[in-house]
Amino acid sequence: MTSGSATQGQREPNRNDDFVGTALGPQWHWQANPRSEWAHLPGDGTLHLAVPAVDRGNVRDIPCVLSQPLPGRPSEVTTSLRLESDVTGARAGLVVLGIDYAWIGLVQSRAGVNLVCRRMATAQAEDTMAEHTVTQHTVPRHRLDSTHGSPTVSVRAATDGMGLVRFSWSIDDRATWHRVALPFQAVPGQWIGAEIGLFACAPIGAGEARSEDTQGSAVFGAVEFAIKPVSDEGTS
Repeated sequence: MTSGSATQGQREPNRNDDFVGTALGPQWHWQANPRSEWAHLPGDGTLHLAVPAVDRGNVRDIPCVLSQPLPGRPSEVTTSLRLESDVTGARAGLVVLGIDYAWIGLVQSRAGVNLVCRRMATAQAEDTMAEHTVTQHTVPRHRLDSTHGSPTVSVRAATDGMGLVRFSWSIDDRATWHRVALPFQAVPGQWIGAEIGLFACAPIGAGEARSEDTQGSAVFGAVEFAIKPVSDEGTS
């Protein structure tokens, strides 16, 4: 099920998704022709994204990014996620996607799960804006947690009227938010404007598997948009 919001003088399209249905809402689209195994919605308020071994290190080249246009006004996008993969290098997160991109989420390392925020500029490698080690012992139990033992974190992307994005995360069920010090400037993609999306993937060859094989899953909670009303723009 999806929900929308209206603003004075301008109607905002449906953006939020609480994932209580068993099909994706029409606000979402994939970066390539979708495969049925990329997403599963059990109808319990969660979205399960497969973790296919298709990652060459550039999120722009990943076909299984589920996205929608970034709002053209100041906004906050918040969700929660858990990464259920034992494959080193598997990752999942919330991404602001264009010719340049930045994302915040989880990466599986040999030692455990790290929360990271990374960005990439055109023709360059990703660089790390923030990194934090998270363990099940330091993260309170969450309704998304499972017997896999992976921690659940909340992540947020807040965008101002000029497209400057500030990422933040919470590991205590949103009681405390930690903001990434460096902002990111959202830019359009090659053919369309900047987008906000969810993704999950593992390195090509991970687990000695074929690229089509899934290396676990990433479980996302509701995606919530808070968009500043038009009447509030230009006010403090």
